[in-house]
Amino acid sequence: MTNEPYFEFNGQRSTAKNLYLLNEMELTIPESDLRFDEVDGRRGAIIYDNEREKDIIKTFPMELRKEADKSLFQQVREITHWLKEPKRYSRLLFSEDPGYFYEGIFHSQVRILDRWRDHFDVALPFRCKPVMYRLDGQTATAHISGRTIENPEPINSLPLLQFRYSGTADATLTINGRQFRILRTAGAGMITIDSELGTAYRDGIANISSAILMQSDGYHVPQLRPGTNTISFTTQITQMTITPRWRVTAI
Repeated sequence: MTNEPYFEFNGQRSTAKNLYLLNEMELTIPESDLRFDEVDGRRGAIIYDNEREKDIIKTFPMELRKEADKSLFQQVREITHWLKEPKRYSRLLFSEDPGYFYEGIFHSQVRILDRWRDHFDVALPFRCKPVMYRLDGQTATAHISGRTIENPEPINSLPLLQFRYSGTADATLTINGRQFRILRTAGAGMITIDSELGTAYRDGIANISSAILMQSDGYHVPQLRPGTNTISFTTQITQMTITPRWRVTAI
């Protein structure tokens, strides 16, 4: 059944494992990470915002159908190995929302009730980051100084920037007016700024985060706000590419 909905994880589709989605899919909106302090004599709590959303649990209700040459128990063992092998957030795609993907990990205990001999019903929960990523935001594109880039989503993205730095003098990267100064101490070479990890490194090895991301008003990473973003840089920077990593609140 080629039109069956599926999820894809760890490089394989659920349908390839004889797992088929049931009609019980739920959407989950992330919880804001807030602290509420109750004060005597005050109506309503004092709210402290930790400026983040919590992970969500994305559950896929599935039917595991028996393969002709395997027992259901053997199938479950193979599926367990497939889902539990990556001990990190990994790309999780859902065919009904094809332009986006989750970053999820499968780690919870799952109970499967053996009621039938030809199939099992099982709910597969993934712990996912509170944002989903656009597939078309995962490609690195060349960028010329002064050119704008459009963020099509309603929240800031945390891009991956790569460029060659000459090391002949301090350089400046400017994004929407915020300046990131690349000090000569960073050293000449290919520089990568990974805003999601909050790190910067040279030639894939040397950590130079403090030479780029530490500003006079604190530690900051480049972000691309919704709508138009203007990015410019001085002549010591060449071969600039940007992977924008457009993202939206997960559901």
